[in-house]
Amino acid sequence: MKGSLCQRNTCRLLGKSNSMYVLASLVVKFHRLKWRIVVLAWFWSLGFTMDCRSSGLLNEPLDISSDFVDFSNTYFLADKIVEFDPAKREGKIQYQRAKYQTRYAFNNTLAALTPMEPDEFPSTEYEANPVLPFWIEFVSPRTIRIRVFTGPQFVRGESLMLVGPVPKDSSWCYWPMDAGYCYSNQAGMLIIRTNPVRFEIKDSSGRLLTQTHHFKDNSMSFTPILPFGFCAESI
Repeated sequence: MKGSLCQRNTCRLLGKSNSMYVLASLVVKFHRLKWRIVVLAWFWSLGFTMDCRSSGLLNEPLDISSDFVDFSNTYFLADKIVEFDPAKREGKIQYQRAKYQTRYAFNNTLAALTPMEPDEFPSTEYEANPVLPFWIEFVSPRTIRIRVFTGPQFVRGESLMLVGPVPKDSSWCYWPMDAGYCYSNQAGMLIIRTNPVRFEIKDSSGRLLTQTHHFKDNSMSFTPILPFGFCAESI
């Protein structure tokens, strides 16, 4: 009897402790769920706040990133340099007309820019792969300005986005190279490759810092990179 009574008391204690453990677990889970709800509501309200930036207010910063992922737009990708004057640091780039197309690989869908034929009418009124001017300006020993036209320009003037004339730096020297042009000084170098066109910026030791991309770089990639170019809106 004593043994059975002890066993009953032990069972009651275990049952009570198990109930307290379950209750404590439910309280912890409730608090975690509450915090998750609070965090989710915060992100939800943040999303509404971030959407306010595209409300079309006066003097609001423009976000043009959506134009470069639009399937209805036409894209012109820098293909090759057809002429360049190293002394004047100006030349012309031929652009390849392109459009977005999807590619499928197992359970993955990609959107990549691919060359296309002209689709305007009449076809003789618009250049299929336009050739447009560009030029290089050295602002300081560590500042390079690359100016590119995306359409006909009858007057080459100063930019309305800048206050006053842009400074000019004379520390950059030209060095001829195969299939391209090189400008360098003590701070670094600018390499202009002609076909395919590519602008490379390196430091004084020759380490690549940044470069533009060509649309052929995406031929074997599952993560296409937006090439150097511009787009024409469909509307």
